Amino acid sequence: MLNDLSQKELTLFTQALSDADRAFFGKTDKSGRPAIMHSLRLARLFWNQDNYLLATIAVLHDILEDTDYSRKDLITYYPEDIANAVIALTRNEGEIYRDYLSRCCENPLACIVKYYDIQDNLDPVRCAGWMPPYSRYNKSLDFILENYPQYYDVYNIYTGQKNEEN
Repeated sequence: MLNDLSQKELTLFTQALSDADRAFFGKTDKSGRPAIMHSLRLARLFWNQDNYLLATIAVLHDILEDTDYSRKDLITYYPEDIANAVIALTRNEGEIYRDYLSRCCENPLACIVKYYDIQDNLDPVRCAGWMPPYSRYNKSLDFILENYPQYYDVYNIYTGQKNEEN
């Protein structure tokens, strides 16, 4: 049975799924697959760890950058922590990538989702038919791990590794 907090998180996650489904309807990624699948893979990773907050942010993480969904709608329909994380995950037009990554990681929730966003962008199955900027992505992962080590254990949800230093 879900407690009240979990029920609220589940409701927000369901709302995010619905909003993302509408916003990404008919859009494809560089491989020609439905664009929403990337967000759903990230969300599943956090959902399987019972982290509905990060799962919700993951579903929405590209919605401002890749669709017509507005910041106003995001701020109107989602709690501040979710809206702020999604905004932090959105690269501004003309923003230098390293500056974007630093700004993104000023928000702990956004930083964690960004780490897995990059991991998914490096997945060879996802990249079928296009060549991602491997060097930039690998440097970005290194940058996050070097500059934001406090999230190390959360980063390793993907691999199941534990930080032996803590």
